[in-house]
Amino acid sequence: MRYVFLYIIFTLPCFLSAQSLSIEQLWQQLEDSRAYEKETLRVELQKSEQVLNRLDRLPLVYGDLNLQRNLIVPTTPVPAIAFDPAAPAGSFIPLRFATDWSSKVGAQLEWRLFDPSRKATEAEANLLTEKATISAQDAKQTWRREATLAYAAIVLASAQYEMAIADSSTYAELLRISRDRYEAGRETLENYLDAQQQMERKKIQLAEAWSVLLVANIDLARYADVTSFTKLNSGLEHIISLLKSYEPTYYGKLLADVDKRLADQRTRDVRRQYLPTLSFNAYLGTQYFANELQLFNNQAWYGNSYANIALRLPISQYFQRQTALRQATMEGDLRKLDWADEQQHEDIAQDKRMAKLQAVEKRIAGLEHIVSLCVEKKAVLLTAFQAGKILLASYNVANSEYIKAQKELWQAQYDWIDNAMK
Repeated sequence: MRYVFLYIIFTLPCFLSAQSLSIEQLWQQLEDSRAYEKETLRVELQKSEQVLNRLDRLPLVYGDLNLQRNLIVPTTPVPAIAFDPAAPAGSFIPLRFATDWSSKVGAQLEWRLFDPSRKATEAEANLLTEKATISAQDAKQTWRREATLAYAAIVLASAQYEMAIADSSTYAELLRISRDRYEAGRETLENYLDAQQQMERKKIQLAEAWSVLLVANIDLARYADVTSFTKLNSGLEHIISLLKSYEPTYYGKLLADVDKRLADQRTRDVRRQYLPTLSFNAYLGTQYFANELQLFNNQAWYGNSYANIALRLPISQYFQRQTALRQATMEGDLRKLDWADEQQHEDIAQDKRMAKLQAVEKRIAGLEHIVSLCVEKKAVLLTAFQAGKILLASYNVANSEYIKAQKELWQAQYDWIDNAMK
């Protein structure tokens, strides 16, 4: 029942105060869509990765707390003469290298002063954020195009349904006239039966038009809450006028450009990995050694602190990185070819778009003239039939020509909208 109410309000001008939806209002609902929310989250997620990379420059400081119970204390025999000069030659004494209990409390600092991969990681994160932003813009443009086509589909389906209603109503009156003439003996049974068959076809066409309208309404529900409005007030001509100055953006080339720069960045990253890593490490703490657990015994705690600078040179990885460098170089060459393909695709797409729009515009102009001629011809033949000067079959031919021309005109307008937003 909801769809019935939606269409009736759409077709009756007396309900102008009903809640309506224009094409401009539909476009404004982009920011409330699930697609927009998903793409926004992807961009924010990538931005958070940038923040994490910047925070990675800070030194790492963490606390160290350890309590250990040695179940078997490690013991090693050592020459006794090392501790007792009077000990017999060749004698050994056992030396314990730990106590039953040990503990460690302190703070550790680790700071990478120079890491050749850090700059590459940050640069790659920036490029990935740029790519996510472009993808979000592409998704928004796609949403707008699909939502507009869904809206236009309802406008087209509603117009076809209106025409089917008007045609069925007119033909019901013509069938009544044909029946009266047959009963009066001024119409043959063959013509009267043909009129009845044609009326059944009108009913079928009306049902089919209603089905198309229902499907179009369901499709629009993906982009707007169809329960919140009862009327569409933007026709195909209005949508076309809004899109006259519309120029779609070809995001494929922009994404390919980011991929090309990502490949170049990864090549530079591989080269930088030949550089050494310099880090600073420091520890400030104390250690506990005793055979009994008495942690508050100050005599059992011993200081343990150090600071060092470490330089790490990549040596054995040299041969692996040679292969990685070749792979990165080939990846860069591949991305350059992809970018060139996207550039060519954009040029071709723009030329095809303009050619199709020009062709459809000429088709629309021709069909508008044909429709006006069909309307005039149909009116003349309708008057002639009502006056009893022609058979109903002659009017049926003219009416079919009008319906066909009008549907072709609406379809051409829809095709123009479709091509304008590609």
